[in-house]
Amino acid sequence: IIENSPVAKAVYVGEDLTIQTVNSRMLELMGRGADIVGRTWAEIQPELVGTVVEDQLRQVLHTGETLHVPEARVEHLRHG
Repeated sequence: IIENSPVAKAVYVGEDLTIQTVNSRMLELMGRGADIVGRTWAEIQPELVGTVVEDQLRQVLHTGETLHVPEARVEHLRHG
């Protein structure tokens, strides 16, 4: 389901937000390869640590509620 989605998706687990699964669209968006699986979100996107994006990820982790933010602008490093 995740890999075949037309939308960029990743699954993060645990308090450190370890990447469990990521689809090719998300990898393309991040400018990364599949070797990010098993690494933490902070390792992969350190420029977003302490931002609203991290707050939103943690909100979903702690509440279990879906977060939908259409057309939110997020600046991050690609191939970083």
